[in-house]
Amino acid sequence: MKKLGDKLRVFLCLSFILICSLFTVQTIIHTSNSKLFKTDKESETLIQTSLDGFADAIANIENTYTPTNNSIIILNKKNDLFTSVNGNYYISEQKFYELTNAIVEQQPLNTMSDFINRSIITYDLNDLAKKTGYEISIGENNIILTRPFGLKRLLIYSKTSNLDLYGAVAAVTYNDLHVHQYITEAATIEAYNYYLSRNDVQNIAVDSYCWTEGTEDAHINSVELNTVDENEDLVYKTWGAEVMDVPEYSQYLLDLVNTVNNDISDLPEVVVAVLDTGIDTDHPWFANRLLVDENGKYIGKDYTGVASSSGYTFEDDQGHGTHCSGIICDMTLPNV
Repeated sequence: MKKLGDKLRVFLCLSFILICSLFTVQTIIHTSNSKLFKTDKESETLIQTSLDGFADAIANIENTYTPTNNSIIILNKKNDLFTSVNGNYYISEQKFYELTNAIVEQQPLNTMSDFINRSIITYDLNDLAKKTGYEISIGENNIILTRPFGLKRLLIYSKTSNLDLYGAVAAVTYNDLHVHQYITEAATIEAYNYYLSRNDVQNIAVDSYCWTEGTEDAHINSVELNTVDENEDLVYKTWGAEVMDVPEYSQYLLDLVNTVNNDISDLPEVVVAVLDTGIDTDHPWFANRLLVDENGKYIGKDYTGVASSSGYTFEDDQGHGTHCSGIICDMTLPNV
């Protein structure tokens, strides 16, 4: 009986160990599956059937995933840089580090002279940018440093609806456009090279920064849009007016008809039709500038067939049409 009892205790112990092991394995499998499911869910491509839904999804990605720090740096040619006799731009290593937070050389500052040299001695900007992964664009007043993969986002054109995500943490598709978001620049670069090798990818682009700069003497204040004061210079809110010589051309038109006391009645009326997302009829920029019918109602038409029947059917609910119409009014005389 003693031997039978010993065998029974051994059997019970082994059974308990086996049950605990199975429970542990089941827990691990369940946890792993849960994590795997969560990862797959986060990386699932969101297919959009409407442009508005696509725009909202892109906005959500942009708000969720931040770019690499200091992905775009604006250097003022006069204040931040030095020029050499050969026309190259130079900057101190310390100044470059302050602006970009990118360490060029992993060398310790052992002495005070090391610190002074890093702060005073200038280095070729092209060399520093190349070592730290920046690209250089030269403008009229500034030099712009950008990280080509700083947004960590790819724009892929492919007719394949279930395109391989290749490690993307978020993705959205609209028609043949696939937008993939990655966590690191290295992962983005690897995915970019991967999609370049695929035959089912027609085109691929890196989502990146675009920039522009106005001239230093560009005007930023405006005049009343329905009047012209012959004693004041024509000024504009749109920076492109100066670049396109709009003030000179407008003044030429005014001089052509010898305008006096803001009377532009001798200028012919010019009607511009804007085919866009509509217009904000209440915007002050359009005061006395929108065409009206014999009943004083603004003239316009909705071609979408989905606009509200209340108010004007061509009211802008997106903003782009108002933006473009605003540029037209800002850049032209009130006879337009």
